[in-house]
Amino acid sequence: MSSIVNAVVLLWAGARLLRPAPPEVEAPSEEDLQTVEAIIARQAATYPHLAFLRDKALLFDAQREAFVMYAVHGRTWVALGDP
Repeated sequence: MSSIVNAVVLLWAGARLLRPAPPEVEAPSEEDLQTVEAIIARQAATYPHLAFLRDKALLFDAQREAFVMYAVHGRTWVALGDP
C-alpha cells in the first residue's frame, strides 16, 4: 500500500514542478495612472476609473491612447471592456 501512496505523491510532486509558473502582473506605475487620467478625461464612461484601484494591470496600445484593464486569476486572464 505504501508503494501506491509513494507513486501518487511522486506523480503529484512531478505535476507541480512541471506546470507553468503563474504570470507576474505588475501594478500600474504613477506614469501609467497619469496616462489613464488623460485618456479617461476624453470620454464619458465611468468604469475606466476602476483603474485607480490599482488591483488590475494595464495594457496600453502603442500610442498610449487606449488601455485595457485586466487581472489574472489562476489560468484565466480577465479584461474589463474594450480599449
